[in-house]
Amino acid sequence: LPPEATWYDYYKYPPKGIHVSKFSGPYDSSEYSNPFSFGAGAVLGTSFDNGSVISLRAMLLLSIPSLFMIEARASIISARLGLTDSKEPPFWAMVAWGDNSIESGMGADFKMPTATGKIFTLNANVESFFPLNGNTKSWYLNIGTREKPNTAIVFPGLINLRSLTYLMLNSQGLEFGSRVDFELKKNFFGIKVKIWAFVEIGAQISFERPQFGGYLHFGGGIDVNVWRVIYVHFSMNAY
Repeated sequence: LPPEATWYDYYKYPPKGIHVSKFSGPYDSSEYSNPFSFGAGAVLGTSFDNGSVISLRAMLLLSIPSLFMIEARASIISARLGLTDSKEPPFWAMVAWGDNSIESGMGADFKMPTATGKIFTLNANVESFFPLNGNTKSWYLNIGTREKPNTAIVFPGLINLRSLTYLMLNSQGLEFGSRVDFELKKNFFGIKVKIWAFVEIGAQISFERPQFGGYLHFGGGIDVNVWRVIYVHFSMNAY
């Protein structure tokens, strides 16, 4: 990682989390002044089913003088997590108190069922950064981002009902966006029907020069293809 990388970058770098491969060994740290690190971990889970309903793996790292980090990962309706297994649980969270910043993050990459996600999928991410010195105005809190919004999908491949949201807050302002859409495709004896609709809202607030703006966009449509002979299309968009 580059020298300007954050502790959140360190955490996300593969393999994600606190891992022995990310530590400097005795030979690499021989020129460090007072190198010391301490780590501990534990696994918790529901007892009546050996952790199949809920299991949690937590790790603590104290690296003097630059870092105190706690991370936790959770799994539901699956095999119990092990302390050292390589399986990536669907839920995670971390807090890092470094010499220059306090950073935190949490996220989810969940599927139901776990193997296919045919009923429900969730991909979400929350991260924050608060500097302790230097440019204290560089703080931020992102609950999803414009480029990678938090996304939930119900019945992918069937009705594909999606929800995409994000909220970005920093010293310059606030930005929010949300979209809900669906797409239904059916084939009745060679007659293909496609129906879709969406609604999208967003807003921006500037703290530096008091300004506010927002938008609303919605629309939908239907396509009908009758045996590749007759084709009907209707759609609408409104702002």
